[in-house]
Amino acid sequence: MKVVIPHMGQLDIACRGALRGLGIDVVSPPRSSNVSLKLGARYSPELACLPFKVNLGNFIDALNDGTKMIMTAGGCGPCRFGYYSILQERILQDMGYRFEMVRADEPDRLANLVKTLKEASGAISKFTAYKTVYFVYKRAEFLDRIIKWSHFLRPRTSEGNRLYKLCDDAVAMVDKASSLKELRQVKKKVKIRFRDVKIDNAKKPIRLGLVGEFFMVVEPFANMDIERKFGDMGAEVTRGVWLSDWLNDRFRFNPFKRNQIKLVNRIAKPYLKYPAGGESANTIARTIMFAKKGYDGVIHIRPFSCMPELVAQKILTKVEKDYNIPILTLSVDEHSSEVGFDTRLEAFMDMLVRKKNKRLT
Repeated sequence: MKVVIPHMGQLDIACRGALRGLGIDVVSPPRSSNVSLKLGARYSPELACLPFKVNLGNFIDALNDGTKMIMTAGGCGPCRFGYYSILQERILQDMGYRFEMVRADEPDRLANLVKTLKEASGAISKFTAYKTVYFVYKRAEFLDRIIKWSHFLRPRTSEGNRLYKLCDDAVAMVDKASSLKELRQVKKKVKIRFRDVKIDNAKKPIRLGLVGEFFMVVEPFANMDIERKFGDMGAEVTRGVWLSDWLNDRFRFNPFKRNQIKLVNRIAKPYLKYPAGGESANTIARTIMFAKKGYDGVIHIRPFSCMPELVAQKILTKVEKDYNIPILTLSVDEHSSEVGFDTRLEAFMDMLVRKKNKRLT
């Protein structure tokens, strides 16, 4: 059975090798592009957010390639994401596509994810399904670690192209791993390769925190490859959200790792008594944490019309003053110009460099 999982960072790669063992062939739609975005935007409600339009374009591309099943998530809460899959399903049906959409309506509950896997793959035991979800988590955890290594190394090495090639090769190796044993072997090989990258330990790069709506932070197309751009400018970027943290916070695969949801809600409480949905509390709390760790600045990226992040943006103006940390907010939709986007990034980077040099002198 061919199943499409939409692009959201490396979610499809984390799932593909794990679901392969259940007889599910995860098909990644073509990488998101301006063409697929325009296609998705054409059939989307006008005020739907960018992730909705990007995913809808992904689904259309996959269905045109012959895929008959879509696997996605739903949910409830202040963020509109919860009912997007239902609306996307109806839009695609109205366009004449015939397919089956399998959704996890309660993605915060492990039992619901297991139920979704059983629907997609047929008769499998609960134990097999639980083991598969755990394997997805372990793959996501290592894929996140590869990104963290890349973010640390890029501003400290002159071998940028080689580093990016190493990252692509490492992701491809993880993609092929079909068991925990194979994944452990991949980890050893990848670590050795990354250790060979020559770095200048004397460099003290600008450190930036990246916060905002989950999809916008982890999906390179949606954020116009902001992490790579800042890395090439000599900045070390740290994300405020990670796919593996999202999984572990809900299912506690690693009980020794601190629950990030409880942590950010506690830190954000003086500014946001009740979470406004989405990553609103995380955005505020991570910005405070970055400021306390001495980061030089924070990038807040959100889709245009995203209500939770709009709430967070208003509160960040006070956090910026209270903690004396520069914050650049970027609102993105299908009309955003990459040229104007890059100009703002370069101006922000120049300002941070001047500020840091002035402080050091």
